[in-house]
Amino acid sequence: MIQLPFDTNMEMLAMQRGQEMGGLANSITSGSANAAAFLGEMALAYHLGADIVDTYNHDLIVRSGGKKHTIEVKTKRRTVDPKPHYEVSVAKTSSHQSPDYYAFLSITFLKFDGEGRGRTYYHPQRIWLCGYYPGEKYWQDAVRMNKGQVDHSNGFKTHVPMYNLKISQLLL
Repeated sequence: MIQLPFDTNMEMLAMQRGQEMGGLANSITSGSANAAAFLGEMALAYHLGADIVDTYNHDLIVRSGGKKHTIEVKTKRRTVDPKPHYEVSVAKTSSHQSPDYYAFLSITFLKFDGEGRGRTYYHPQRIWLCGYYPGEKYWQDAVRMNKGQVDHSNGFKTHVPMYNLKISQLLL
């Protein structure tokens, strides 16, 4: 895993963009994770020198060696730093996306309050790039978790059908 730098300007812009976006159709958190998602995207874009595009199918475009790669960023909010046995997830509702790669990030926050989907997280401490996985291959290799199923690696009860991989399976 790689720790990504971020600053207060990124935090403020992410909060602003998250509030402007509000809740999207098929949003697992009804919009409460928007700011974290935008903060993760900005930190990764800065790290990679990528362009943020936020389309229906992907968030970033990276140009390297005359080639263009699309990346969909998936960010989890946590109160502890991620570990290799923790899992990353893509909701079934995102199966329409067709990025070249998924990038999985975790943001460690100082504290949270609330329960379930409406939980609010405060004071991001660290942003972790957990790894990447090829877009098409993800759906072949990930383990399906049904709505309401408990993920025994972390005790999380899924809100929607998800497809999970362990962080240790990701590419860096």
